[in-house]
Amino acid sequence: MWNKRKECEHTADVFKTIAHADRIAILSFIGDCKQCTCRVKDIYEKLNLSQPSVSKHLSMMKKQNIVTRISKDGDTFFTLNLKSKIVWGI
Repeated sequence: MWNKRKECEHTADVFKTIAHADRIAILSFIGDCKQCTCRVKDIYEKLNLSQPSVSKHLSMMKKQNIVTRISKDGDTFFTLNLKSKIVWGI
């Protein structure tokens, strides 16, 4: 049996996760932020999306290791997971 099947399945799951216009916009916005790190509040305000919607999208992407959550001084930040192969294609 071909030994990369699981890797291909994981990659397909990641593509399914980002296959949404709002999630692509969020990833692009984070990528444009200083050091690829953005506050959640900045994301939903600048993209004109609701806070619950952005939180849901970020949670889905975090589950697939596309983004990483950082808490600092009472704020929540997200950054691109630069170890993820998929991030380099965005």
